[in-house]
Amino acid sequence: ELLHELNLAEFVCLDFETTGLDPDSCEILEIGAARVSQGRVVATFDRLVAVAGALPEEITNLTGIRAEDLIGQPAIEEVLPELLDFLSDSRILAHNLPFDLAFLQATLNRLGMADKGAQFNAGGRRHLDLLPLTRIVFPRLKGYSLEALIEQMGLRAEARHRALADVLAEIQLLDKVLLGALELPGEALRNLEKIASAAAKRTATAEFFFRLAEVRKRYAGRLPETGIRGKLQPESRNILPRRYPRMEGDETPFDREQVLAVFEPGGQLDVHLPAYEFRQEQVDMAAAVCDACTDESFLMVEAGTGTGKSWAYLVPAVFWSRANPFPDARTVVSTNTKNLQEQIFHKDLPFLHEHLGVDFQAVLLKGRNNYICRARWAEYLNQIDFATEAGELDAAMVLAVWLAETATGDIEEASGFQVGRNARLWSQLRSEGFACAGAACAFRDTCFVQNIRAAARAAEIVVVNHSLLLSDVAAENKILSEYVNLVVDEAHNFENAATDYLGVSLSQWSLQNPLRALVGALGQEDQSASRLGSIAGAAGGALRDALLQRAAEVRELAENLLADNSQFFSLAASVALPDPFNSSGYAQKRRFEDWLAEFPALEEISRRLKDRLAALLRRLKLFAETLREVPRSALTGETAQAMEELQTQLQGQFEELGTVSSALQLLLFETDPGTVRWIEPVGREGLEIRLRAAPLDVGPILHSKLYSKLKTAVFTSATLSVNGAFDYFVQRLGIHLIPPERRSFRILGSPFDFREQVRVLIPRFLPNPKSQEFVAHGIQLLFEALRAARRGTLVLFTSYQMLDQVFSGIRMRLQEEDLAVIAQGRSGPRSTLLRMLREGQAQVLLGTQSFWEGVDLPGEALEMLVITRLPFEVPSEPVVQARMEKIEREGGNSFYEYTVPNAVLKFRQGFGRLIRTRDDRGVVLLMDSRIISTRYGSVFYQALPVDPEVVSSLDELLERIVDWFS
Repeated sequence: ELLHELNLAEFVCLDFETTGLDPDSCEILEIGAARVSQGRVVATFDRLVAVAGALPEEITNLTGIRAEDLIGQPAIEEVLPELLDFLSDSRILAHNLPFDLAFLQATLNRLGMADKGAQFNAGGRRHLDLLPLTRIVFPRLKGYSLEALIEQMGLRAEARHRALADVLAEIQLLDKVLLGALELPGEALRNLEKIASAAAKRTATAEFFFRLAEVRKRYAGRLPETGIRGKLQPESRNILPRRYPRMEGDETPFDREQVLAVFEPGGQLDVHLPAYEFRQEQVDMAAAVCDACTDESFLMVEAGTGTGKSWAYLVPAVFWSRANPFPDARTVVSTNTKNLQEQIFHKDLPFLHEHLGVDFQAVLLKGRNNYICRARWAEYLNQIDFATEAGELDAAMVLAVWLAETATGDIEEASGFQVGRNARLWSQLRSEGFACAGAACAFRDTCFVQNIRAAARAAEIVVVNHSLLLSDVAAENKILSEYVNLVVDEAHNFENAATDYLGVSLSQWSLQNPLRALVGALGQEDQSASRLGSIAGAAGGALRDALLQRAAEVRELAENLLADNSQFFSLAASVALPDPFNSSGYAQKRRFEDWLAEFPALEEISRRLKDRLAALLRRLKLFAETLREVPRSALTGETAQAMEELQTQLQGQFEELGTVSSALQLLLFETDPGTVRWIEPVGREGLEIRLRAAPLDVGPILHSKLYSKLKTAVFTSATLSVNGAFDYFVQRLGIHLIPPERRSFRILGSPFDFREQVRVLIPRFLPNPKSQEFVAHGIQLLFEALRAARRGTLVLFTSYQMLDQVFSGIRMRLQEEDLAVIAQGRSGPRSTLLRMLREGQAQVLLGTQSFWEGVDLPGEALEMLVITRLPFEVPSEPVVQARMEKIEREGGNSFYEYTVPNAVLKFRQGFGRLIRTRDDRGVVLLMDSRIISTRYGSVFYQALPVDPEVVSSLDELLERIVDWFS
């Protein structure tokens, strides 16, 4: 009965396996279908199809279907009529339905059967796509590929990526989705119904939820309850609260020995943490952190992989928090990567909260734009009938369900909502300072941003990332408020993060978003029914006329400025960056020093943009002053609240527009040598541009705006030193400006026995990496080494161009050796590539920049690491180029003072990918012979934890690889 009400009593579930992703050039390889009637499978369709072209090896790897399996199978022109008979005029369901229907229609067209394809339209209300349905009902799953859903939901699947097996799994998926839909919260269902009812926007997905709302009303109290929503989507949190309120004066003395006892045999970690191993390096680091706290000093500590750095600073920080009143009790912990941030907050801190015997509060805090604004969401729902983008309805329904259940409001939690694909919608809904009504907001008590910031102010431990920390520095501590203790983990990335966030970035949206918000806040020209109209009506007389007149002036200026803004960025793209990508397809950045001198064709529009923005700010200030003249006694309850909301929003918009004005001044009208400026394309099409400016030297800024306010700071990473010294790091980050007596340094040994765990090989016979022969010789060497090792291997590159050349050169040859190779940019997103290597679905992974750090693959997943070239930065990068020029101007040697130290730190990060535990063993192959043939190579040589073995021939290299693994 329920299935009939939901229009799911009769349907056919369909799945194709294909030779690729393009329906116009690829072929259907296998067809699976199942007819479902009244909840039961009553018939199936299962056919392999002979393909005209070659069967790609990646398809064989994915499906297990081999070319020989297709011998004797019917061609598609024989199978397709049978499929059409099976489908008849049934409703079709599929996971990612547009993909299957696109292939069906393209195949019909190729066979001259286009007239048969009219009924197979993925749009409209007839056929149902399970993918958006699943995203909406379960918006917080880890992944939404069919494979990921099978794993998360425990679905039965006889095979993966086989058509009929996938169809039967999809039917089980539908059962789970229906159970989850029947248990949706009432708030979610009401909003889903509202979205589904949007005029002229009724998709099949929307119709499902429209029907669901009716079913829930009709069968209230009689529907099954399985608790499936909570089982599949555990509650997420960003506050670890105290058990008891903190009382003034209940501090306990800080005891260094009590802290160190936590790490000793018989201590809390040993007793409560499974597989805990005592590590002297960890204790030494914890002791150094304790001393930094008591001495109020800055500690730079390098501790290798396996030390347990996070425990070594978190345990002292927790004890320190209970020994001091606020703000001395607060410690801000900053990381560069999401993975470490989540490990600290979701694993390490809950363990300490439970077992350390110290009551404390911890908060995971993110930047404002990560949180949804309830007020903007309510406004969006009120205008949903007028939405112009039909495609955004499914995305809005994901948010409707997520928002009814979330405790955090952090959009990263809503994995079903794809922020990148729905950037326009998210820009309308995320929290923004210029759109915030503050204390006047009707949703102030449930505001995610205000609540998490209030919790952070009362927390002893606040976990952030480098971007938020530095945004707070730029905003004069308006986000984090006062703190005096700081831990910077992954500190080797801190200078780059500071360069990004202490500079400015200006795109078309920087001005367009606050301008649109301003126009929206003022309302339409017909003021009678608007918020401003009610305030002006209450003011009466001449003041009413003045308010409306000045609002009209602001609105007109804002609308003119919107046109100027669009024209400026369009012209700037064509004049300043006519070729956004080079011949290899990579984005080009163009550095400039004097905008007006270098681009005279842009002077007129640049000055007009600046002048009109200044005029708008003056008019907006005048309007705000006029608004303050309205007597409070003239305002009733609702009108008074409307006034407070409007004033708060106007203040936010004034500040945001002022920030844009300052950025325009810095980018277009100033030429100071302490700032590097450039223009870069945005997105893959390069249709939009962004103007950037960054400080050449972040050290003095960090010292004046951050370090000067701190009592204690700990900077830690596995890679902070070069040649056993911290000089490069200290200079680049401005720590040399701290008095010497407040600075301390520690380099801790590793708990690993590298002599027993790793063999490092350098083939001296390879050509110099700068020579044209290097890639060809490198491809041959890699092929032979990979074939000899037959182990999980990560190959690190410094450019996509060489990666592509190597991938093309070894892929087919390794396939013949039953070794699967995958590559960044070719085989899927980063997380998928790492999972494939971890699970043994591939044996070789080729990666560039992002794979040099943050890769953790212990055991057999990674037993050989190849570094193709020393990781020097691209000298044409605007910031790199400008910093090197500055060093040269000051009489230094930029190569040895900047380029080499930077590359050494990255080299050490890359090397650290191999040995992750005491049980790991492996080989590192360094293909760049400059490490032994140049003077600067000695710096890289000394950075290795073991002496490398230099080999003179390919045979010798292969022999040593085989010998190690045998």
